[in-house]
Amino acid sequence: MLRMADIIAVGTLGDFVVLWGGRTVLDRTAAGRRAIVLFKALLRRPGFRCSAEFLADEFWPDSVGIAARTNVRVRLHELRAIFRRTMAQDALPEPIRLESGMLFIDPVYGPVVDAIQFEREALALLDIGTSNTEFAGKAAALLQYYGGEYLEGDRGEQTVSIRERLARLHRALHLRFARALSAGSKAASALDILSYAFERYAYDEAIAEEFVVRATLLGRRERARLALRQQAISACADASVRSRASALFANVSAARSSASNPASKASSSHKIVPRSI
Repeated sequence: MLRMADIIAVGTLGDFVVLWGGRTVLDRTAAGRRAIVLFKALLRRPGFRCSAEFLADEFWPDSVGIAARTNVRVRLHELRAIFRRTMAQDALPEPIRLESGMLFIDPVYGPVVDAIQFEREALALLDIGTSNTEFAGKAAALLQYYGGEYLEGDRGEQTVSIRERLARLHRALHLRFARALSAGSKAASALDILSYAFERYAYDEAIAEEFVVRATLLGRRERARLALRQQAISACADASVRSRASALFANVSAARSSASNPASKASSSHKIVPRSI
């Protein structure tokens, strides 16, 4: 009989890990690389299912017919063996099934995948808008949930597409969260969020512009100058962003040459300390 504890939980944001019954089944260090690739391939498909023939063509393009099908079955056997070694629950149904030419993760086990959870909740949160009283708290929790890039290091076309889609949501949440904090009279906290986002996504023009504007409004010219020295802004295609950055640098230089009071000196020594959210 299945229990909630038998649900398979999969971490794909940052470190890859598969848990079954609270125990690690697969991670980056696990043996059976081809078996892990097969499992990841199922994660990327709708319903966690895919034609065995398609997988054979994708991973063993030089094999045909019986040889191709044998490759899939061998890797499936390796994958099942990894799960069984971890849990030793022979009485439970196989979590990875092959029926009528379709390979799939048995839905009775879930699985629960962090990337899917993040995407679903991020879209719902962005829909409700920053005026909602619960937005800031939920955004903070969701940003913390995002542990890193989707299947970091994997280079498959489909993986890269999913990774970029999730990263766009992550960037959008940072912007909305910062605006929500500013609207709630927490401008300094908003700048901290934008500072972190700029460090991570320096190529994003919307984040760069928002950071420049809010840093200027708060009088944190030195803080913005230090971050902008990464030359990310200079690479922006948007001329208006580059123009604002240049003006910001000019203001900082003028302020430095004429500054003689302690407050001015304190301002010029302020450094960015990126924060985890």
